[in-house]
Amino acid sequence: MLLSKVNTKKKILEAALEQFNRRGFAQVNMKDIAEAAGISPGNLAYHFKSKESILQALYEQLESERQKLLSAVLQLPTFEHAHEKTQAILELSYRFRFFYLNTLDIAQESEEVAAALRAHIEAHIAYLKGMLDYAVGAGNLQARPEGYNSLAHTLWMVLFFFPMQQAIRRQADNWQEARLRMWHLLLPYATEKGKAKIEKLIQNNAL
Repeated sequence: MLLSKVNTKKKILEAALEQFNRRGFAQVNMKDIAEAAGISPGNLAYHFKSKESILQALYEQLESERQKLLSAVLQLPTFEHAHEKTQAILELSYRFRFFYLNTLDIAQESEEVAAALRAHIEAHIAYLKGMLDYAVGAGNLQARPEGYNSLAHTLWMVLFFFPMQQAIRRQADNWQEARLRMWHLLLPYATEKGKAKIEKLIQNNAL
């Protein structure tokens, strides 16, 4: 019985994620999710009382996987390791892309998720700042009296809003481009040693 409940919840969340990604969060209601999951509205309500509760469950999934990836980068924040893990982070973001495409709708739907998103934003900027500070210490970025807080914020904006601008401009999904933009933003601040590493990563990313 317990396994059946777990499987049903998993099926509901997978159906909701597909619907939110394809149609947009605001355009999907509980009836749509029940139909997509192949269950009755009553069965759906038994497992999730509202669309907000489904949203919260999906966000918990996203955040759990994302924290593992960010923690892995911070354990070894080299350019090469960050390049590898950024790809995994972008793939995860694409799997849950409605969070990025429908951010305002989501924030208005659930204050709990909105608060979690705000906390995530600060954590992600701090992670990027840690990567930049490590690069300075490793001799890959130039030391600057003002530090790299502003650049860390800019990098976050590129990574977070990249799918939104692609959707608005009706461009094909190409999240590899977001990673390329990140490295191009770093190039002007790199030492000669750092430039060689970044240019190699850019070349490999374009292959």
